[in-house]
Amino acid sequence: QEVTLELVVHPESPHPETVRLDYGIEDGIKRVKIRSCLVGYFLRRWPIDFTDDASSNPRQHHLYLANKSKLLRSGVTEWAFM
Repeated sequence: QEVTLELVVHPESPHPETVRLDYGIEDGIKRVKIRSCLVGYFLRRWPIDFTDDASSNPRQHHLYLANKSKLLRSGVTEWAFM
Protein backbone atom coordinates (compact mmCIF):
# COMPACT_ATOMS: atom_id res chain seq x y z
CA GLN A 1 0.00 0.00 0.00
CA GLU A 2 1.31 3.45 -0.89
CA VAL A 3 0.93 6.46 1.38
CA THR A 4 1.85 10.11 0.91
CA LEU A 5 4.04 11.90 3.42
CA GLU A 6 3.32 15.61 3.71
CA LEU A 7 6.51 17.39 4.67
CA VAL A 8 6.69 21.06 5.59
CA VAL A 9 9.46 23.35 6.76
CA HIS A 10 9.96 22.86 10.50
CA PRO A 11 7.81 25.49 12.28
CA GLU A 12 10.84 26.73 14.27
CA SER A 13 13.28 26.80 11.36
CA PRO A 14 15.68 29.76 11.53
CA HIS A 15 15.98 29.76 7.70
CA PRO A 16 12.65 28.61 6.22
CA GLU A 17 13.25 29.98 2.73
CA THR A 18 16.55 28.15 2.44
CA VAL A 19 14.91 24.89 3.51
CA ARG A 20 12.12 25.41 0.95
CA LEU A 21 14.67 25.85 -1.82
CA ASP A 22 16.93 22.98 -0.69
CA TYR A 23 14.08 20.46 -0.60
CA GLY A 24 12.06 21.76 -3.53
CA ILE A 25 9.01 22.61 -1.45
CA GLU A 26 6.35 24.28 -3.55
CA ASP A 27 3.04 25.60 -2.20
CA GLY A 28 4.26 24.93 1.35
CA ILE A 29 4.19 21.11 1.21
CA LYS A 30 6.50 18.49 -0.24
CA ARG A 31 4.57 15.30 -0.94
CA VAL A 32 6.48 12.04 -1.04
CA LYS A 33 4.75 8.82 -2.10
CA ILE A 34 6.19 5.75 -0.43
CA ARG A 35 5.15 2.23 0.49
CA SER A 36 3.72 2.18 3.99
CA CYS A 37 6.16 -0.50 5.13
CA LEU A 38 9.10 1.86 4.41
CA VAL A 39 7.84 4.95 6.26
CA GLY A 40 9.91 4.33 9.42
CA TYR A 41 13.12 3.89 7.44
CA PHE A 42 12.47 6.99 5.35
CA LEU A 43 11.77 9.17 8.40
CA ARG A 44 15.12 8.22 9.89
CA ARG A 45 17.14 8.80 6.71
CA TRP A 46 15.85 12.33 6.05
CA PRO A 47 16.07 15.21 8.58
CA ILE A 48 12.38 14.98 9.55
CA ASP A 49 10.79 15.84 12.89
CA PHE A 50 7.89 13.42 13.34
CA THR A 51 7.02 14.30 16.93
CA ASP A 52 3.42 15.28 17.67
CA ASP A 53 4.33 18.84 18.67
CA ALA A 54 7.35 19.68 16.47
CA SER A 55 9.60 19.56 19.52
CA SER A 56 12.78 18.28 17.84
CA ASN A 57 15.70 20.56 17.16
CA PRO A 58 14.94 22.53 13.96
CA ARG A 59 18.65 22.83 13.19
CA GLN A 60 18.87 19.03 12.98
CA HIS A 61 15.40 18.33 11.60
CA HIS A 62 14.72 20.80 8.78
CA LEU A 63 11.38 19.24 7.87
CA TYR A 64 8.26 18.38 9.85
CA LEU A 65 5.79 15.58 9.11
CA ALA A 66 2.43 17.34 8.87
CA ASN A 67 0.15 14.32 8.41
CA LYS A 68 1.28 11.80 11.03
CA SER A 69 -2.22 11.15 12.39
CA LYS A 70 -3.57 10.54 8.88
CA LEU A 71 -0.77 8.05 8.22
CA LEU A 72 -1.56 6.17 11.42
CA ARG A 73 -5.24 5.99 10.44
CA SER A 74 -4.28 4.67 7.01
CA GLY A 75 -2.44 1.69 8.51
CA VAL A 76 1.16 2.83 9.00
CA THR A 77 2.33 1.02 12.13
CA GLU A 78 3.22 2.85 15.36
CA TRP A 79 6.80 1.56 15.28
CA ALA A 80 7.49 3.79 12.28
CA PHE A 81 7.23 6.79 14.62
CA MET A 82 9.26 5.47 17.56
